[in-house]
Amino acid sequence: DLDRMKEGMAEKLGIFTYLMVSFISSIIISFIYGWKLTLVVLSCAPIIVIATAIVAKVQSSLTARELAAYGQAGTVAEEVLGAIRTVVAFGGQQKEVERYTQKLQPAESTGIKRGMWSGVGGGVMWFIIYLSYALAFWYGVQLILEDRPKEDKEYTPAVLVIVFFGVLAGAQNMGLTSPHLEAFAVARGSAAAVFQVLDRVPAIDSMSPDGEKLAKITGDIEFKDVHFKYPARKDVKVLQGLNLKINHGETVALVGGSGCGKSTCLQLIQRLYDPLQGQ
Repeated sequence: DLDRMKEGMAEKLGIFTYLMVSFISSIIISFIYGWKLTLVVLSCAPIIVIATAIVAKVQSSLTARELAAYGQAGTVAEEVLGAIRTVVAFGGQQKEVERYTQKLQPAESTGIKRGMWSGVGGGVMWFIIYLSYALAFWYGVQLILEDRPKEDKEYTPAVLVIVFFGVLAGAQNMGLTSPHLEAFAVARGSAAAVFQVLDRVPAIDSMSPDGEKLAKITGDIEFKDVHFKYPARKDVKVLQGLNLKINHGETVALVGGSGCGKSTCLQLIQRLYDPLQGQ
């Protein structure tokens, strides 16, 4: 997610700014030399803007879904690699590969949809741009023919070329912004996941000086119907109704596979987290 954010905020932002400034400058020059012709050609611009906005919005939502699927697949990979000896010992390599592949399937289908929208959006944009070229030549020739009898001609072949290439350069620069808009949409989807973590307020304020500090603790440790799942992985329930009592002076070993809740029990005892249910 951070790499995608960096890609959308680094050099692509500068290139996008350059393309937009070039587009605006070209349009201003075209207006100075022939405002009538420029207005007619720019009548197609709203369609381009609307099509681009729709594609960018759809890409942003699809990117968020794609990243969520990649996150679930990454959780599986992290779990398997963390217990690779156990997986190999029980011959579960193929099973884990299939589980990882299954988690990647939603990301694959979402990526295909996002690519389709990107291709359709670029195709529609360039189709409209080329139609505006044809309209520019046709209307420009009409204006030149109307000004032929006049001594002080407003529209000449030179003006037609200036306006045409001004709008042409601006339209091309506008079309080149499409990949950068896609990168911005991807970065926006990635930023949503990142800022969700940054903006999350922990239930326990570890920096707070409040609370009673006990000098000496003697007693039993008991879990009563404890349910728990980590805030960063709310789709995975770690403890489901745990009941455990450890008497004073006993030595107890917690044994189990990766992700069964051994470390979670210790973190709950240290109150790094609070249980969702139970005591």
